[in-house]
Amino acid sequence: MEIRRAGYPGAAKRRGRSWSPYLLLAPALLVLLVFTILPSLFVFVLSFFHWSFSAPPRFVGGRHFQEMFRSATFWHALRVTFLYGAAQVVASTGLGLVVANLIAGVARGRGFYRTAYLLPYVLPLVSTSLVWLWIFQPQFGILNDLLGLLHLPGPGWTESRTWALPSIIIYTTWHDLGFSALILTAGLLNVPSELKEAARIDGASERQIFWRITWPLLSPTLIFVVLITTISSFKAFTQIFQLTGGGPLDATTVLSFLIYLDGFQFFRFGYAAAVAVVLFLLLLLLTGIELFVTRRRIHYG
Repeated sequence: MEIRRAGYPGAAKRRGRSWSPYLLLAPALLVLLVFTILPSLFVFVLSFFHWSFSAPPRFVGGRHFQEMFRSATFWHALRVTFLYGAAQVVASTGLGLVVANLIAGVARGRGFYRTAYLLPYVLPLVSTSLVWLWIFQPQFGILNDLLGLLHLPGPGWTESRTWALPSIIIYTTWHDLGFSALILTAGLLNVPSELKEAARIDGASERQIFWRITWPLLSPTLIFVVLITTISSFKAFTQIFQLTGGGPLDATTVLSFLIYLDGFQFFRFGYAAAVAVVLFLLLLLLTGIELFVTRRRIHYG
């Protein structure tokens, strides 16, 4: 029997062939390294330096973090971020589940409804937020005109300190609803119909079928939507910049907008980097808590 040794050409060819997956992954890994990993490391390092256009970087240690935790503006932005994030997760996931049930129950035209609900999500935030800025306009906006037809008073929306944050939540829910509905529709359609039919034969009601069969099997998809929505809401910036500019009176100033203000208006790049590090750690902590709390409630089969 012929035995091929490691030094034979066939063995060398096989060893060379093992590098092909890494070569195929190299372009994507290079993009990830240049545009994600290296900038993230730079932000972390920058948080320990004082740097502006007027002076070279100067190491200050943890002074930015001390200043941040003593700042009333930071704690206000953190509170607004949590309020916005919690409301956004509940609204997008809850309405997305309702829409997903409606789409999954349609026999014909399901693709049309999926596309119709997903269309706002694929449109740019800048353009759609400008349209909604006109819709929210207190004096001439279509939303207050519709409320006037119902003899209801129209609020100030984005110009009101009370209604500014709800306005952002309404717009973002409208924009992201299609994504949540699409993912949850796929999860609902993956629930085995045989289990539902067997439950119906045994006399289970539709409500019992949903809570005993559909809900447990939908839990992996639901947790995924909650995690993605949480991360997206805590990073929200464009709609806030376009609709309210963080106002009025800082009513919609979240952490991501605070980073923009300190970095690109006040040119305090080190302090802005420190806020960005805290935001990253906060998202990491929230994601870990959500996965830990829900890990025993997830059913994969």
